[in-house]
Amino acid sequence: LFFELVALFVCGWGWGRSLGGRGWLAGAALASLPLVQGELHNGVSEAAWLAPVALSGWLATRSSWATGVAVGLALALTPYHGLGAALLVAAVTLSGQGPETPAPWRARLGNLAFAAGLAAAVSAPFLWLLAESVASPQSFVHRPLSGGWNWPALYANAVDPRAFVAPGDFWSVPSDDGPLSAVWRRTPYLGLGVLSLAAVGLLRAPRLWPVAGAGVLLVVAALGHFLFLDGSWVK
Repeated sequence: LFFELVALFVCGWGWGRSLGGRGWLAGAALASLPLVQGELHNGVSEAAWLAPVALSGWLATRSSWATGVAVGLALALTPYHGLGAALLVAAVTLSGQGPETPAPWRARLGNLAFAAGLAAAVSAPFLWLLAESVASPQSFVHRPLSGGWNWPALYANAVDPRAFVAPGDFWSVPSDDGPLSAVWRRTPYLGLGVLSLAAVGLLRAPRLWPVAGAGVLLVVAALGHFLFLDGSWVK
C-alpha cells in the first residue's frame, strides 16, 4: 500500500509538472483522494491504482512511445481506469499538449494509433483472463446482460452526482443483504480546494480545456447506468 501511494504521488507530480503546474500539489492531491482512502479502507486496492492513469497523461505530453504501455497497464488493472487513461491520452495527444509547437495533425493521429495498438497488446492477456473468469459458471461476478440487472450491486455502487462536489456524508449505499456482502465506504468527492485550484489553472491556461473535457466525460461515466439522487433512482 505504501508503494501504491508513493506511485500515486510521483505520477501525479510528473503529470502536474508536464502541464505547467506545481507537481508536488498535484501529487499530494492524487495520493490523498477520498476515493483512494475509501478503497484502501475497503481492501479493494486495485481500484486505488490510479498511478498508470496519471502516468499515461505524463508520457503523452512528452510524446513518449511508452504511452501505450501505461494505458495498457491501466487496462490490465481495471477496465475502468483503462477508459480514463485512454480518454486522457486522446485529449492530450489530439490537442497537442506539452510541446510549445504542437506536432502536425497527421503525426498526432499516428502517435494516438500507435499508443492504442501498444495498449491493446499489453492488456490483451489480462483482458482475456478477465473475460474467461466472468464467463465461468463458477464466477463470483453476476453477469447483468445475460441474467438481468443485478440491482443490489447497482444499488451498492450508485453514485449521487452531488457527491463529486459536496463534502459530507455521501457514501455509497452499503450492500449488506447477503453472506458475501460488505459495508463499503466509497465516495467520489474530488475536494473543493482541488477543484478551485483546477479552475484557476484552466482560466490561466485555456489550452487545457480539452483535458478538462475528458474529465467531465469520465465523471458522467462514473454515474453508472441509471441516475441516482437523494437515496433512490430517478424515474
